[in-house]
Amino acid sequence: MTVRIVTDSTSDLPLEQAKALGIEIVPLTVTFGDEAYLDNVEMDNAAFYQKLQESKELPRTSQPAPAKFQETYTRLIDEGASGILSVHLASKLSGTYQSARTAYDTLPADAQKTPIEIIDSTSISAGLGYPIIKAAEESRQGLSLEEIKANLLDRLERSRIFAVLDTLEYVRRGGV
Repeated sequence: MTVRIVTDSTSDLPLEQAKALGIEIVPLTVTFGDEAYLDNVEMDNAAFYQKLQESKELPRTSQPAPAKFQETYTRLIDEGASGILSVHLASKLSGTYQSARTAYDTLPADAQKTPIEIIDSTSISAGLGYPIIKAAEESRQGLSLEEIKANLLDRLERSRIFAVLDTLEYVRRGGV
């Protein structure tokens, strides 16, 4: 029995690395105009940036439906997870964390017997991805859900993201 790790596509984890570590990624949806893509499933980063340059409209994202998280949690429980740590991008930026909470709240009572901790990372991208990688490694080492959660929260608290923009064009187009 092992603790399983769930996150969303804003963690920017390479899919091969996530798969190797047993990390489950629930994708957000990226929309350009009338075209919608599952983030990092139907559109990778290179295609996203290409589309961003070509599109007259800025992209929008939408959170995964609670049913997607519920499907993931149920499958992991059925596979024998002893606990689930579900870590998501900042709730100030998206409703993804709330979708994960709703999914848990509406799980059948027997599924809720497996401990599931849902965490608002207050971060995004590498600030989210690196702590998740470390949590998955700790799970493989056999640490408990409580130990992994405590270590993850400590890493998140100490993480900071700094960004350098090549251009201010998209900030301007976004109205900021």
